[in-house]
Amino acid sequence: MIFQCEDAESRVAFRLINQHLVEDSIRLMSMCPTMDLLAVCTESGSVWVARWYNALEKIWTLPPSQDNEETVEVFTWRPDGKVIAIGYSNGIIRLYNVDKLEMIHELFQKPLKSPSSKSFAINFLFWVQETKKDSEIINDATNDFSMSAHPVQKYLPRLNTMPHAKPISKLLGDLNESDEDDLDDRSSSSIDLLLAGDAGGNLHLSVYGIYNLQPISLSQHIQLKNTTIIKASVTPDLSLITLLIRTDDYSTSSASTGFHKDRLFFVTFNTGLLYTQKLEIRTLSQRYTAIKYLTDYIFKGIKQIESEYQDLKLLTNKFVESFQEVLETHNAKSKLSAEFARLLATGKPSSLLDEYMESHLTKRALKDWESKGQKTFDQMREYVNHYVRIGCERLIIELNALVGYSKWPQKFQKLGLDESFIHSCVVLAGCIISRLEKLNSIIDEEYINFLEFHQWLQFEFDNITSLEQNTNHEASPRVDVHKVSSYIKNSLGKDFLNNLEKFFVDDQQSSTISLPTFEFPFSSYNSDNCTLFQQNSSHNGELPAYPYDFLSSNNAFQRAPSFESFVTELINRCDILSSTTADNVAKSVKAHELVDIVEGINYCIDNIFLADMRIVAEDFVTNAYVIFYLSQDRNVSPTIWVLRFPLYAKTLKSYAPSLKLADNFSRSKTGEIACIQLVNNEHPEEFLSITDLNLYDDEKLYMTVVGSENDEPILLSEVKYTELNFISIPEPYVLQSTNEFKLPNVINQVLDQMRNGNFTPLLVQRFRDLTHFKSLQLTTNGARGLIGALSNDKKSIIIFDTNEEDVDDMKEDVDDMKDVDDMKEDVDDMKEDDENLKMMEE
Repeated sequence: MIFQCEDAESRVAFRLINQHLVEDSIRLMSMCPTMDLLAVCTESGSVWVARWYNALEKIWTLPPSQDNEETVEVFTWRPDGKVIAIGYSNGIIRLYNVDKLEMIHELFQKPLKSPSSKSFAINFLFWVQETKKDSEIINDATNDFSMSAHPVQKYLPRLNTMPHAKPISKLLGDLNESDEDDLDDRSSSSIDLLLAGDAGGNLHLSVYGIYNLQPISLSQHIQLKNTTIIKASVTPDLSLITLLIRTDDYSTSSASTGFHKDRLFFVTFNTGLLYTQKLEIRTLSQRYTAIKYLTDYIFKGIKQIESEYQDLKLLTNKFVESFQEVLETHNAKSKLSAEFARLLATGKPSSLLDEYMESHLTKRALKDWESKGQKTFDQMREYVNHYVRIGCERLIIELNALVGYSKWPQKFQKLGLDESFIHSCVVLAGCIISRLEKLNSIIDEEYINFLEFHQWLQFEFDNITSLEQNTNHEASPRVDVHKVSSYIKNSLGKDFLNNLEKFFVDDQQSSTISLPTFEFPFSSYNSDNCTLFQQNSSHNGELPAYPYDFLSSNNAFQRAPSFESFVTELINRCDILSSTTADNVAKSVKAHELVDIVEGINYCIDNIFLADMRIVAEDFVTNAYVIFYLSQDRNVSPTIWVLRFPLYAKTLKSYAPSLKLADNFSRSKTGEIACIQLVNNEHPEEFLSITDLNLYDDEKLYMTVVGSENDEPILLSEVKYTELNFISIPEPYVLQSTNEFKLPNVINQVLDQMRNGNFTPLLVQRFRDLTHFKSLQLTTNGARGLIGALSNDKKSIIIFDTNEEDVDDMKEDVDDMKDVDDMKEDVDDMKEDDENLKMMEE
């Protein structure tokens, strides 16, 4: 045996569940944490999700992107297994529904300095959910009651799905695992975080995977350049984030030799407001997400109204342009509106209009013009009444909730809520509703004029046709001449539907729209312009409970902006609200401690360096375990190093950025390290190597061990990493404003002790021979007792059940069966003895 093993009979303990072959080579794979699903990225760039328990049944396949700069770099599962996040080389993260190929959200990197800042490739993703004790859940539920939404939201109807618009409401409903599409504050108070690292050394945090915080530059926190996040882990209460980072070491010695090596660091971040105000951040993240959805919903509705208006304009211009052809034929100067006005006044068409109506107008064309026009007016009214107005009303409800939060300074002041600024957003949304009312009345007015015009025009067309055919014509219908003339003037003149045009086109005298600044209380509220409700003497001069007068506020604009300008300004202000909170939360996340683990990691050879990290919450201490594998170097055989750092997150009451507090906190902590020497027991002069390793759960490590010779076996091995022979190491660095680390790295400090006999032999609890399979990559699901292995040719997947209880149960069943057989034999022996006794007596 090439290593020590506790139980030699356990070599077949891992039960083979299934083995699958694939056509395209696999580059990445990951097992769903809750279901029998497997996510795979192939060498060709496609991504697919499949059921694996029986046959490999693909649920959906995402084809490779047509953009060469957009390739899949990494993906991860949401903790509940219902959503998968995919990171791309252009810095975009997309969230996909696992049940079907549906992109439910898209995250873009927020620039650190300017909007034109470069986006870096996403090279790391990790999704974690907060876990709580029962007492913490009860306390949070009590605190959350006072911040829940007004019950009226439960009874609001769902927003209509806007035609040609992509809804995001499914994501919002799935966020809280609610049957409702909209947010429901009665859901669990737990929060989850999506952590992402990019090639520029930035850490991105996203609450629920949809509310992006400002990026955190690692170089600004730890004074190191060219950093790459390898692994991340988060304490169960989200108080600490630990990162395993790799950074370039361009020292003089390495530059002189021309050999490029890296350094490995372990960094601890306290999450600041993300921990102390996580209940408030959870609430605001849901509000901001709903506000973002509603503002996009309103904007798309406005663009749909404008599109319908432009279609009506193009439809009418077709008939105006055909009359222009008649004018050019006769080299005459006139207007279609003037010709129709003369016909309306005299009842007799001019020769030009007569020719136009004979050659270019048909009864079918008039009917088509009328039907399409009616449909367009109906569509515009539907968008106003059933989509945009309702969206604005919902938005005001969400913004008013923020107004209420802003009045709670001890909870929300640190998160940057400004009551006056929120009021300005409410007023803007109300002004849009006020303008929608005006638009609606004008649409109704123009619609009636349109119908009157076509009724009149149809009669005149039939009248001209009957005169040509010498037939009797019908009596003149009752039409409102004023409305007909109004439509001729507004619709067939130079400015088409001038009353509607002003809602979609800004004043050309100014390239920018000057929007008034709203302050609260509003200075415009006085006895001259108050509404009847506000003039009620019972208020005694005090500001009313609902002080908004949207009509008066709308009239405060010097020029009437277009709907697009209104909504764009509203979106910008709502984005400022969201970004202010995101910026405050991100700034409160501070790097706390740093451990220089090892230097001189060879970056040029594949599989020379493997690492993993996990936070394990034990009885009174929360430990961070860091495990990494180094090939033969420093005159030491290939080794597996396991570091254990106590975090004590539960005992720290405040995460103030004070260095004095951080220093006192650090001095009470002592790290430990263990080293496993990969020596072949059968041939001590030979060493073993590792192709992949994975921290399976809170006590087990799985890895594939390979001998140095080609005929050596490949073994899937299980090691209990928490029971190794640990020795103490110096305390971590307390981060200060310097990049000079005076102490040597951890490995160099303990290497002499390890040479003196402190190496731990490779003691394996269980293993299985995978020599014929030649495993290359591992993926695990510790919660469900599963482990998957990818073959060396990247075209075969094998899945094992690593649950020890199954093996124990089988042994117990065998023992029970043996006991039953023994009892049967005893009974048979007793019967034979009785029969022999009877025969002797006879």
